[in-house]
Amino acid sequence: MKNVTKEIAEGLDDIAVYPTIGNHDTYPMDIIKAQEPRENDVINEWSPTWAQFIPDGKQLKSFLDYGYYSLPLKKKDGSLLGKGQIVKLISLNSNICYETNFETFAIFKDAGHQIQWLHNELLELEKVNGTAIILGHVPNLSECTRQYGRRFHALMDRFQHIVRWSVFSHIHAEQF
Repeated sequence: MKNVTKEIAEGLDDIAVYPTIGNHDTYPMDIIKAQEPRENDVINEWSPTWAQFIPDGKQLKSFLDYGYYSLPLKKKDGSLLGKGQIVKLISLNSNICYETNFETFAIFKDAGHQIQWLHNELLELEKVNGTAIILGHVPNLSECTRQYGRRFHALMDRFQHIVRWSVFSHIHAEQF
């Protein structure tokens, strides 16, 4: 991961990068804990190299602690996209809902407080008439646990006027 990150940072120096954790980013594969901050040893090893892509200190802490963050969508030069409207990129750690992540079988609450955090992010965007783009790895279709899936879908229904686009990549096919 450190080598791949270095290559991406050097090769795409004029393009903004917004990282999202995948289920193969850990060892053993698929196992991602999110009850306590920074409890994933493998992620702790390589994730600081992604700090260069997450310049906001509060959001970087959220990423390092639980694997999710949000940032205003900007061009690499720092200028905002859009015509005065706030557009936020929200990167979720959707691995915490993945049905083959055996850690999820022991979780009966909002892992890492991610769903509550997402709700708050979307509420703030609603207040300023902003929009959101959501990134994640595991799509919330048939591979997420039921409790997470229901809460996530409830948020997507509630904030469908805010969430304009989402991208997931787990099944190696485009899903928008």
